Amino acid sequence: MARLCFRPASARPPLWFLILAVHALGNLLRSWSTPILDRHEFRQMQTAMIASWMRAEGFSLAYPLRVFGPLPARLPSSELAVISAD
Repeated sequence: MARLCFRPASARPPLWFLILAVHALGNLLRSWSTPILDRHEFRQMQTAMIASWMRAEGFSLAYPLRVFGPLPARLPSSELAVISAD
């Protein structure tokens, strides 16, 4: 039977975690001044259209612009947040 040996937990984070954290921070700082509309115009337009429809017609999972036929692609939580922010 093989004996497992465990090392005690170190107070320092592992090296791979530090490398990933520095990489993520670099990506965040590099794209900090990018406008929010960059590559998201369609999604924002779709959210605005569904939120407008839900405000006028009331909440329903059978909202227009569904992608997968009669089943909604996801719960329209962002649209509900837009409606409740008014």
